[in-house]
Amino acid sequence: LGVSAPAAMDSFGLEVSGASGPSLQAANDFYVSFLGYAQFSSWKLVVDAATQHQDVPMLTLLASCYFGLSGQAALAKEAVEKVECVAPREAAYRTALEAVMVHGDLRKSYDLWVEVVRAYPTDLF
Repeated sequence: LGVSAPAAMDSFGLEVSGASGPSLQAANDFYVSFLGYAQFSSWKLVVDAATQHQDVPMLTLLASCYFGLSGQAALAKEAVEKVECVAPREAAYRTALEAVMVHGDLRKSYDLWVEVVRAYPTDLF
């Protein structure tokens, strides 16, 4: 019987499935850019990270956020639709993003983000 490795935790103390080293750092760097109101172009780092680390669903979800906020709706939709979530937090992100990026329902997305914050009060949003 093998012992599974401990889950990688982001800067909010929340699990990021499949992440380690550079991929976890990329997620944390995106959070800093987002929360610090860094120049929008710096947010793009998550797109490169998601491409390099396709086994980290959170990076693809964050890339979908970037695409949506940068007016690239087709890429946002494509990113969110291809994510296979492992952890409950990722599934919650996917559902909230899917509501707006795929179905165009901003109100439903907002309500779902409120649920994310209730479930994970230290989270990004």
